[in-house]
Amino acid sequence: AFGHSFQWNEYFLASSFTHVHLQSRGALHLFGVTASNTFLRSALEKYGIKAHVFKHGDYKTAPNMFTEDKYSKPHLEAVKSMTASLNNTIFSCIEKSRDLTFDSVMRKSMFDYGSLSAANGADLGLIDAMFPVDPLLSLLHANKEVGAEDKEKVEDGKDLIKAKKAKLEGIFGLNKSFDKFVATEQVSIVKYHEMMKKKAKLEERRKYFTKLAESSTAASLILSTIGLAPREAKLLPSKVEKVA
Repeated sequence: AFGHSFQWNEYFLASSFTHVHLQSRGALHLFGVTASNTFLRSALEKYGIKAHVFKHGDYKTAPNMFTEDKYSKPHLEAVKSMTASLNNTIFSCIEKSRDLTFDSVMRKSMFDYGSLSAANGADLGLIDAMFPVDPLLSLLHANKEVGAEDKEKVEDGKDLIKAKKAKLEGIFGLNKSFDKFVATEQVSIVKYHEMMKKKAKLEERRKYFTKLAESSTAASLILSTIGLAPREAKLLPSKVEKVA
């Protein structure tokens, strides 16, 4: 994942990826979840309107927007409890995704500190690398070059990786997170969804013909004759694009 900056919810999503990259002048705005409430009592009174409500218990706060001008003590307590619970849950998920451990004091310090610079984030282990620009296009281009130019020059997969790394190091320097990046094409979410649906249909077709072929020798011979033998090469595309 790459971002020019990350809000709390954006970083929560980004942390689930294997690597998080932040623009070198970007920032992490990890202020946590916030909540706001509108109170209409004064506005209603200006028009001679008085709301009559029935509620059971101090913590049944839904009608408060019509009957109060500000948070009551139970209402504020409930809101603070809810946001604290959400923040703790999200922070725990981030720690698990990033393989980090922060105690309660450190968590509070991060919330109270304000925006963290990219360097702060790297020091805390929240991001893996800082780049001046989004490296995606360069990564895709490097993978295409390796695939087109170097495939015939190398003997095995390890040499392919070395060739790709050499190209990337010239632009971004050494970075281990590039080693497993194999995509060669950028596609939209919509197109990717269509590709996955097509792949699922092909897999269903493969399973169907495999089951049919296993039912009898005659069925297997017929399927083979008409080119529908249950083999990966027959049923799946011969060329699979790697996408980001």
